[in-house]
Amino acid sequence: MPQCHSNRRISFDGISARAHRGFVAIVLIAVICTVAATWFVTSLGANSIRNERERKNASVLAQAKQALIGRGAIDASVPGSLPCPDMKTNIAGSNVPNDGIADLFAGIHCPSYIGRLPWRTLGLPDLRDADGERLWYALSPNFRDYASHVLINDTATGTLSASGATDVTNVVAIVFSPGAALGAQVRSSGANQNNVANYLEGANAAGASAFIAQSASDNFNDRLVTIAVPDLMAFVEKRVASEITVSLNRYFLAHSLLPGPASVADWTCQPDGDQNLCLPTGSLSPGILPRNLSPGAGWPGTTFPAWINSTWRTSVTYAVAPECTSLPACSNTTFSALTDAGVFTPKVTLIIGTVRRFTARIFAQ
Repeated sequence: MPQCHSNRRISFDGISARAHRGFVAIVLIAVICTVAATWFVTSLGANSIRNERERKNASVLAQAKQALIGRGAIDASVPGSLPCPDMKTNIAGSNVPNDGIADLFAGIHCPSYIGRLPWRTLGLPDLRDADGERLWYALSPNFRDYASHVLINDTATGTLSASGATDVTNVVAIVFSPGAALGAQVRSSGANQNNVANYLEGANAAGASAFIAQSASDNFNDRLVTIAVPDLMAFVEKRVASEITVSLNRYFLAHSLLPGPASVADWTCQPDGDQNLCLPTGSLSPGILPRNLSPGAGWPGTTFPAWINSTWRTSVTYAVAPECTSLPACSNTTFSALTDAGVFTPKVTLIIGTVRRFTARIFAQ
């Protein structure tokens, strides 16, 4: 009997051991599943937070870019020009660093060509990135808003560049989201607040002309958006076409005809109200806009913005139907179309820049 009892005990202990091992396996599986689920939820949450931060940064950068392009397109003195960054001007009560107001010129230059985005000057709210930081802004000197020392038309070039997954050159301006402070960056009040190296990293901190865009890391978290010359000119050229069209209509209403184009070889040609053709009578050749009678003036019966004559007139190819350059006046019938070598073209065509064409709409009576 004792031996039998011993065998029964051994058998019981064997069953107990197997059951124990099974229980442990179940517990381990449960723990692994719990850890995996926790990791998945945590990872999903982290990705969601990261994506939301990127979305916020992209949104404020896009808003700043749109405001700068709009400001350039409607500028009254030099279309295409942009304000100085907000960095150094320090006039108590009116313009101090980090107040959102563009710096005043120091001589003929911006005091700094990199600083904070002048959001007040642009009519924007106080834009902040996902870390609550104000945006930074670099400007090409060629596009500063100084009428007597810049020439902005379709030939103007930007001096900035940004390298990254896609390199961008011929850049007018760059807007940065600086992100949270990294490494030795200190952003307390005083001089630290106006030191670009405490906000931007790597080559961006140098504030020169060559900037970088790269993936976020422990020592780089800048996000940026560029405004290349074509981005800006797409809107500025529309402004130019609109201004010229207004002048053409005013001239037509005053004289019942349109000025003929000037030859590229004789760009000083000007209309006088009696003899308008600067190219041979009957010529269908396009030319350029005839010269203004005086700086800041227009053709007889019109007034141009001064910048048309100084920066855009010789950059615009101008074609007009010959019958509309002499009396009797163009009628609605004759004004409808001009056939040049069998190709239908409008009565008046403006070609601005190298890739965009704008047709002037003349309101013939």
